[in-house]
Amino acid sequence: MVRYFSPEALERKAQEFLAAHHASLTIPVPIEEIVEFKLGLNIIPFPDLSKRFDVDGFLTFVPDSIYVDQGQLETQETRYRFTLAHEVGHWILHRDLYADAEVHNLEGYFKAYGELDDDALKDFEFQARNLGGRILLPEARCVAAAKAALPNARQMAAKAGQGANEKLVCGAIARLVADQFKVSHQVAETRLWGDELCKKLGMKGRRG
Repeated sequence: MVRYFSPEALERKAQEFLAAHHASLTIPVPIEEIVEFKLGLNIIPFPDLSKRFDVDGFLTFVPDSIYVDQGQLETQETRYRFTLAHEVGHWILHRDLYADAEVHNLEGYFKAYGELDDDALKDFEFQARNLGGRILLPEARCVAAAKAALPNARQMAAKAGQGANEKLVCGAIARLVADQFKVSHQVAETRLWGDELCKKLGMKGRRG
């Protein structure tokens, strides 16, 4: 059974996780060090995982490990960091499910996924990804960086003739701050617009 967590619950879990494992909230969040040294999970490179199986990473138990696409680990820093954070999201939210399903390897991972219906699988993945983004972009740090970038973002949007489009302004902010957090601009935009942190910048937000 995949439990549903509200956005507020996911935010609380992200803040609790960071308080326990990265209380300084310095950025970029050292997700690799947290995984290895705070959580005690092995990070195991898997050659051509994405290419061969359309999987960026997966979590296993006994031994407790995160397998990641080797190419990501070696050459795609932001994608690798998000894969780790995504799997940490599963570790926080879905540990019991993985343990009950005895996910010890790639075959067990696919078997466990195959037992979830489409709606459950959608929630399972979305919530782990969303929690991962909240961990990599802590709310207070993300809002502070976004506020600093807002004037430049508004100028960029105005030059493009889109100054009144809040979503485009938010996207411009995401491009300006993503490097600070070592995430892709898509991840930064999801955090700002999807999680509605943009409202803390005086915007109405996607539901406004």
